[in-house]
Amino acid sequence: MKCSICDIEIKGNYCSNCGQHNNSHKLTFFQLIVDGFSNILALDGKLWNNIKTIFANPKKYVTNYWNGFRGYFYSPFRFFMVALLALAIHFYFANSFLMIEISSNGVSKQFALLTLFIILISVSSFITYILEKRTFAEHLVLTTYSVSLWTIIFVPISILLESADYEGFESALLLFFLLLIMLWNNRTFDMKLYRRILYVFLHISVTMLIIVGLYFSLYSLEIININ
Repeated sequence: MKCSICDIEIKGNYCSNCGQHNNSHKLTFFQLIVDGFSNILALDGKLWNNIKTIFANPKKYVTNYWNGFRGYFYSPFRFFMVALLALAIHFYFANSFLMIEISSNGVSKQFALLTLFIILISVSSFITYILEKRTFAEHLVLTTYSVSLWTIIFVPISILLESADYEGFESALLLFFLLLIMLWNNRTFDMKLYRRILYVFLHISVTMLIIVGLYFSLYSLEIININ
């Protein structure tokens, strides 16, 4: 096969002259998603290095962005886009992720739900760690990173459990997902072990109070029904 740019014979998957990649396989929907993942987000070793760094050292990763440094680590928006594309790959295999279901006419609603979830956790994080004197915007950055990271990690786990047809696992997995987010957020701040434990439980309590408050507020406005 000849390169479409240089018009010279291609040996292997790359043109030796211009470096253009060639994939002779028939285009599929799954391949289209992977190509988008690769081209839009420059999927390469840098992505995996970012995931490894943010997983192992959240304080270094988040405070680097808080302090105004850009370019070396992924921005929170870029990590969020990786998470959304990971979800898109997941929904190719299954129609639900941690009790979030998706349908042909409700894709935008499900992605909006993920965004609202980030805002909710950001509010509870801001309230919980008010003494750390971080702005709401900084907590929004922190939570965007953490929710995106654990979404990326949980996608393959969820796919495996879906394929194994384990019933009732999503409720427990969702609770574990929330706990890991709050533990990860906590690791961004310097404190002793007993204070970490206290703050994680406080964060859980504040989050639940906000959820209950929102639920009954919507019910009182007759936006939702308990039945």
